[in-house]
Amino acid sequence: MIGQQLPLKILARLVAAQQPPPLPDNSPLNQFVGPTEESTWTDTITVTIAPNGQYYTPYVKRIGSASDWGAGAGTNVDVTSRPGSIILAANQTSGSLVSPSQQIPYVVSSGATMTVSWNDQNFSVTSDMIQIRWSSDGVSWGAWSMPLINEDAVTVSNLYYQFLITLSTSNSALSPQFNTIIVRMANWTLWGGMSWK
Repeated sequence: MIGQQLPLKILARLVAAQQPPPLPDNSPLNQFVGPTEESTWTDTITVTIAPNGQYYTPYVKRIGSASDWGAGAGTNVDVTSRPGSIILAANQTSGSLVSPSQQIPYVVSSGATMTVSWNDQNFSVTSDMIQIRWSSDGVSWGAWSMPLINEDAVTVSNLYYQFLITLSTSNSALSPQFNTIIVRMANWTLWGGMSWK
């Protein structure tokens, strides 16, 4: 059954058959086993039955709404003129914003990585830089990483993370525009005997 395409309704039955422990309301798994009408299951996914008895499920987080950036801590940036985006404040040549902290819902397996990608708009005289830091409790934070490259695979160091977005320009009339960060991770442990591939 390695790599077999299964309808989501079949996955729901497989999951239910394993009688897992209750999952919290915010568990990503709930989005797959929530519907009660079988007719609502129309998509397919690829699952792998893992011999080690571990179940892995993907974690996807999009950071980029007006409320996301509005809740961040910014210096010399504007998050209201273009809702859902970060730009430099008027007449500024550099600025930065620390995103709200995010929590991965479950303890990750050793060596887990997550892919960090983003959407932005730049001119020849503008640039942006993205860094990440980690925390075990969402209060005490480690140092910022080296600048990331779009689509970087980042080693997961803890359960909480934040991003630092730094914008710069050599022409104060032109600002970079930073829109969205998307985090994807596919190898953090839940329970049971399946894994995502």
